[in-house]
Amino acid sequence: MNFESFSILLFLGAIGVLAFIDRKNIEMKYVILIRRTQKGKETIKRLAKKHEKFLTRFADVSIIAAFIVSIVGLLFLFRFPGVRFMFPKVFPGEPSEAVQKYAFFIPIWYWVIAIFVIITPHELSHGLLAAIEKIRINSLGVVLFLIFPGAFVEPDEEQFQKSKPLTKMRVAAVGSMANLVVFVLLMIMVFGLGKLGSVMFDPKGVQFENTIPNTPADDVGLKGVITGINDQEIKDAYDLSEILDSIKPGERIKITTTKGEYELKTIEHPDNASRSYIGIGNISTKLDYTKRFMFLGNPETGANVYIWFTELFGWIAFLDLNVAVANLLPFLPFDGGVIWQALFEKFFKKKQAQKMIMVLSVITYGVLILNLVGAKNVLKLFGF
Repeated sequence: MNFESFSILLFLGAIGVLAFIDRKNIEMKYVILIRRTQKGKETIKRLAKKHEKFLTRFADVSIIAAFIVSIVGLLFLFRFPGVRFMFPKVFPGEPSEAVQKYAFFIPIWYWVIAIFVIITPHELSHGLLAAIEKIRINSLGVVLFLIFPGAFVEPDEEQFQKSKPLTKMRVAAVGSMANLVVFVLLMIMVFGLGKLGSVMFDPKGVQFENTIPNTPADDVGLKGVITGINDQEIKDAYDLSEILDSIKPGERIKITTTKGEYELKTIEHPDNASRSYIGIGNISTKLDYTKRFMFLGNPETGANVYIWFTELFGWIAFLDLNVAVANLLPFLPFDGGVIWQALFEKFFKKKQAQKMIMVLSVITYGVLILNLVGAKNVLKLFGF
C-alpha cells in the first residue's frame, strides 16, 4: 500500500472516530454528514461590524465583477464545441462532438485540500455580508460528502428572499469574488515557486509518458527524454512547443533523445490543422535536482517536496477559478442565478423576474448539456 492510500484510510478512520464520538449532533443525508453549530455566529457578527465599510465596498465591486464574469462565462460556453456542432453558422469554428472527451485526474489529497480552500472563504464571505445586511445566520457547520470536506454558513432563507435586490446581489456576489481573490494569491505563490525552481533546478529536456497509437512518434518507437529537434536544443516543454509551432505539418524532422536519434514526418494536430504534431502524451520538463535544494539532507526529497507543493497550489488555483466562474453562471440555484434574479426584481415585478430567470436558467443548463453530454448524444435521445 502506497503512502497516499494509507493516509486516506487514516483520514477516513479519524473522521469515523470523530463522527462516532459526536454522533448525537450529526445529521446524515444519504452519504453526506452534516454537523451544525451555533458557535462562530458572534465571531462573524463581530468581524462584520469591525470591517463593515471595507466589506460593503468589496461587495459593491463584487456585484459589478460578478455580472462581467457571468456574461463572459456564458459566452465562453457558447464557444465550446458542442454548441458549435449544433449551430455552426451562428458560432463559427471547427466543430467537435463534445468536451467530455477531455478529462483530468488529480491526486486525492490535492482534491480534498482544494475543496476546503475553495469553500471556506466562499461561505465565510456570504456570512459576513449577511451579518452586515442584518440577515439572521441560522447556523454554521461542516459537511463531509464521501471523503470530501466542506463548510457552510446558513443564513435565514426566508429573510434573505424578502431582502432588497441590492442586498441579495451583495450577499450572493461576494462568495465567488472571495474565490477569485484566493486565485490571484495562489497564482502569486505559484509564480514565486516557479522562480525558486528556476534557481534550484536545471531543465534537461522533455519527457513523455507514452506515444499516441498511429502517430509518427509511435511509428518510429520514440523513446527517451527529448533534448533536441533538427539540432536545436530543447531544455523544457516551452522549447518543444515553440519549435513544433515553427514546423509545418508534413515536414520531416530529426529528434534527438537520450536514447538516440529518430527521423519522422510530422502530421496535422488533431485540434488545429495548422500546427504540426508528433504524437506524444503527458509531456513534462525533465528537471535535474542538485545539492542546491536540500531537504532532510537529501536533494531528491527536496525536489519531491517542491514539486508536490507547486502542483498543489497550481491545482487549487485551477479548480478555484473554475468553481468561481461556474458558480456565477446565470442559472439557479447558483449564486449567478440569484444575482440575475435580484437584478430583474429591481426593474420588473417579482413574477416577471421569476419567469425571466427561469428562461435564462434553462438556456444556461441547455448549453451545459450540449457541451458536457455531447450534441450527438442529445440528438440521439430525440431520435435524430
